[in-house]
Amino acid sequence: MTEGEGPTDAARANGGAGPVRGHERHLVRCLYCREAFDLFAAPWCGHGGTTHPSKRCLHCGRCLCQHPSYEDPSFWKEAPPAFKRNGFRQLFLLYV
Repeated sequence: MTEGEGPTDAARANGGAGPVRGHERHLVRCLYCREAFDLFAAPWCGHGGTTHPSKRCLHCGRCLCQHPSYEDPSFWKEAPPAFKRNGFRQLFLLYV
């Protein structure tokens, strides 16, 4: 993980899962099992070799680290404020 990417200190202090502030939610659909889950409540994956940590689906447990576009810079942007409050520094566009 490089500086400026990955979970923030606030997210790590929160155990790496769940909203850091209040009851913010961001529902996404898993690309693998197609089930909806709250991205902010999902735990971070434990893959240390990736540039950006990912969130694990609450249903199937898979993360996006192995997705073919995950290391492509064109699929990333600066995280919006709600995402930053929940541990994201950058946002993979498939989480939107």
